[in-house]
Amino acid sequence: MMHRLDRFMGKERRTYVRLDTKLTVEFRINGETGDTPWHQGATKNISMQGICLVTDSFSKEKWEEMVKKKRHLYLRIGVPQLKEKINASAKVVQIEVEVAWHRGETKKEARTIFYIGLEFSKIEHDSMVIIRRYILDNLITKYRAI
Repeated sequence: MMHRLDRFMGKERRTYVRLDTKLTVEFRINGETGDTPWHQGATKNISMQGICLVTDSFSKEKWEEMVKKKRHLYLRIGVPQLKEKINASAKVVQIEVEVAWHRGETKKEARTIFYIGLEFSKIEHDSMVIIRRYILDNLITKYRAI
């Protein structure tokens, strides 16, 4: 049972640490065909369990449909820091995710920005290794500087 003091002290309730980072994301919503162009977005943060996706690449109606139906998305995440460390085929991580949560939209310069929590549902071992390595490398670099 979590005590009020734990919540006040900022105790993390998640299983995995989140890394605040901006990575490029291309995604398709389940049901879109190969002719449909990939939507564009970026991560706000990433963990071993999922990401927070930030995007303005679709309409409010599409957003509401996606959230109501808890649609699956297919992601391609660019991981630029690892290009020199891993083979060429692993530069982009491909993952199937599902909508776990959503946060309201923010109007900015006449655009609507959507924040969508995505949980990994199907991820290949190689992609998970890339994400784990990216998170660990960045956390080590961050805390080494302290």
